[in-house]
Amino acid sequence: MLSEVIEFIAEQSGMKPDKLTASSRLLQDVGVDGDDAVEFFAEFEKRYVADLTPLYAHWGRHFGPEGFGTPMSFLVMLLLLIVPIVLIPLGVSPMWSGGAELVGILIWFWPLRQWPLKDNTIAVTVADLVSAAETRRWPLVYDKGA
Repeated sequence: MLSEVIEFIAEQSGMKPDKLTASSRLLQDVGVDGDDAVEFFAEFEKRYVADLTPLYAHWGRHFGPEGFGTPMSFLVMLLLLIVPIVLIPLGVSPMWSGGAELVGILIWFWPLRQWPLKDNTIAVTVADLVSAAETRRWPLVYDKGA
């Protein structure tokens, strides 16, 4: 079953099967996240006739949203896109307003690169998928409080 699930992951993600092991993580190692993860698990559920209800109930503990990630990141990027629109009518040259935007982006991303945010996601491994395919149910058990 392991080789069959690895072939499925490779088919869905475009990753080479020889790069995948039982301990490979979908989000961190394969890069499956957001809408791609939704589509991946819909296809997995169909192919292996597995009940993934517990996974869907705790989706945010495993995968992030598509796009900018957090509302704060979206707001900052939106503000940075608006900077040239606001500065040009105030008499600032397009070159300077574009430069201000670039500096803003660099200032925003520099701390994120220096102090990466802690990853609190629960990894979904190839072994988890093999178990789900074999038992036809999601193998992870979650805290009732979470």
